[in-house]
Amino acid sequence: MSDTITPPVSELQARLTPDRLCRLRRAADCRMAGLTVALESLYDPGNRAAVYRTAEAFGLLDVHIINRDAGQKPGARLVSRGTEKWLNLVDYPTTGDAIRAFRDKGLRIFGAAMHGDQSLWQLPFDAPAVLAFGNEHRGLSDELLAACDVVFHIPMYGLAESLNISNAAAIAVAHARHARETALGQPTDLSPGERDALFEDYVRRTARWLRPVTPGAGQD
Repeated sequence: MSDTITPPVSELQARLTPDRLCRLRRAADCRMAGLTVALESLYDPGNRAAVYRTAEAFGLLDVHIINRDAGQKPGARLVSRGTEKWLNLVDYPTTGDAIRAFRDKGLRIFGAAMHGDQSLWQLPFDAPAVLAFGNEHRGLSDELLAACDVVFHIPMYGLAESLNISNAAAIAVAHARHARETALGQPTDLSPGERDALFEDYVRRTARWLRPVTPGAGQD
């Protein structure tokens, strides 16, 4: 058993620059728990990593990965640039497991498909929802499609017939983030206590990556 004692958050904050603390506080204060993304059986881990980067950039907390083992493209380039460390990555071995979890959390399931019934622009984000994206070649499974509250498409106005999944997710997340923020009238759906707890967690995560410093010394 380790004898390491975790220092109090106040001590850990002293190791970070004011600018870093400000960025961590802003990130915690702008997180959305009621908007999340699910990725089902993606083949290219690089696409999954790109979605991590998008999700973190737009202030999401969770990304759900269904059947992670499907991602076996050789030589895939990971492009998350470490943003996954700020996310809660939730794994499900099967689609059924994910659907049950979404229902238990009260999430509406909005599934992306080329010929979805509704436009992305029409979706309501006043209540918690998960944006689901499927395999690059096959799309969402029949099981997940059947469970969707809405199957949506992204309107396109040129001659291209489809978008890369990472591009589609970026468009959908950006729109959904704006729509949910507008519906709520504020940049977060977390309570003040939840935001404070998240900020402290971010301070702890950041401090773990720092080299030991002498008392009173600052380090970012």
